[in-house]
Amino acid sequence: SRINDLQYYDPNTGEPSLWEGPNIVASNTSMTDNLTMQALLQYDKSFGDHDFSLLGGYSQEHNKYDYLFGSRRGYLNNALDQLDAGPVTALQNSGNSAEYALESFFGRINYSFKKKYLLEGNIRDDGSSRFAPANRWAIFPSASVGWRISEEPFFERLKTIVSDLKLRGSWGMLGNQNIGVYPYQATIATGLNYTFGGQTVDGIAPQNGVNSNIKWESTTTKDIGLDAVLMEGKVTFTGDYFIRNTSDILLSLPVGNAFGLNAPVINAGSVQNKGVELMAGYHFRKRDFSFDVNANVSFIKNEITSLAGTGPFPNGSTIQGVGLPINSLYGWVSEGLFQSQADIDKHAAQNGMGGPVGPGDIKYKDLNGDNVIDGKDRQYLGSYFPELTYGLNISARYKAFDAVLFLQGVGDVKSFVSGRILGSLYDKDGDPTSIWLDRWTPTNPGAKFPRVWNSNSQNDPGATPSSFWVRSASYVRLKNVQIGYTLPSTRFLSRAGIKLRIFWTGKDILTFTKFYKWVDPEAPLGGNSSTYPMVMVNSIGVNLTF
Repeated sequence: SRINDLQYYDPNTGEPSLWEGPNIVASNTSMTDNLTMQALLQYDKSFGDHDFSLLGGYSQEHNKYDYLFGSRRGYLNNALDQLDAGPVTALQNSGNSAEYALESFFGRINYSFKKKYLLEGNIRDDGSSRFAPANRWAIFPSASVGWRISEEPFFERLKTIVSDLKLRGSWGMLGNQNIGVYPYQATIATGLNYTFGGQTVDGIAPQNGVNSNIKWESTTTKDIGLDAVLMEGKVTFTGDYFIRNTSDILLSLPVGNAFGLNAPVINAGSVQNKGVELMAGYHFRKRDFSFDVNANVSFIKNEITSLAGTGPFPNGSTIQGVGLPINSLYGWVSEGLFQSQADIDKHAAQNGMGGPVGPGDIKYKDLNGDNVIDGKDRQYLGSYFPELTYGLNISARYKAFDAVLFLQGVGDVKSFVSGRILGSLYDKDGDPTSIWLDRWTPTNPGAKFPRVWNSNSQNDPGATPSSFWVRSASYVRLKNVQIGYTLPSTRFLSRAGIKLRIFWTGKDILTFTKFYKWVDPEAPLGGNSSTYPMVMVNSIGVNLTF
């Protein structure tokens, strides 16, 4: 029998909905070839108090991607599943390919004198096919020095307290060339069909702007650090202060519609990250008991230092601007909810914010004092880039019992929710969440959330981002807990060389945060509902070794 098409119908109305006919057989093939080669040569030499190490190397990477697609429609029946069995009057095909290459020469020298004065130098010369020949190659050097203070004669008296102490410093550059495959070349886009003579005609045309002058993005890092071991190894400490400047950032800045193409990639930005990273540990051993604690904390400030004389660039709920962190939150400042018409009448006019204003709507602050709420009343609302990150790892063992605990958290970070994770109310297929049980109504004026909306957007955090929806996304999370017990060795187990351990593990079992309780504070900005939520896991297991 001949099957011409597949028509689906709405189960509620009986009306036709999705049409997938006539029947189709499609075949597609994609292939990625990644060829890498690396060669290393190392030479080590020691004489007297001097130690040398030399390393030279070469690496090459070539990546090629090929894609081919073909299909035919209108088969005699559904038993036919080969392309050749379909009619040639309803066939389609497409294909494309892309390739890029990276080549590098690199070298390193290490030198130490009496194991206490340390020196390392590195250099690499990288070439990328993503840049025009004139800018294809770039050199990235780095160097580091170290001084083991604990090996000096004057430190001998302190070794009973501090057994190892090292001061170190480093400076280095690295490059980035991950900007697509052909950013400096004029390329043609397919599938840009147009109407000519009353018929649809296949079309190709340039789609992306071109800049043949782009060059490597570079990151320069300066670091000074201290490593210490105290109390015969019971206490360890590492501290670093660093400044990391990324310049000539490869990005696309907004262009006017008259340009007619997508914005080209240019070297147009600089970002600075600077901060302190600290790690400390305590290790205790006594007979059948052992106890270890390792903690780390980082304070990092992120700031855009240049946009090539342009900007700032608002983009929905975020903004890129000099002096601000990357992807800073941006929007209106909330002053609570309107409670009455009189409250609305005495406030700055905000009817242009997405719908007629009514009691229960969010009240926005008139920042520039012109008595009108509009785009000029937006401001920086916080950073999605955490300035504070920390972790704590504790492990203990007593005879046959053992336990491990890991805590992790961030601080000084903001985020918000929007869309379906907040609860869609736009159509009959909407899925409102339980938060709307505490929405504003005349009988619930102290509600946590504004009145519900359907087509209006003045309260919508996606269309009208504001501080009303922004909350602290700082959190402390109990990432992992494990408690185990190793069974005593019986005669049978001992003869067989078998050890048996049973354990319970809990993963992501507790989170302390002021963020929305039903949303993972680590979720993407805006609370993307397509992100799989954090899952609490409890498991019991057995380790058998022999």
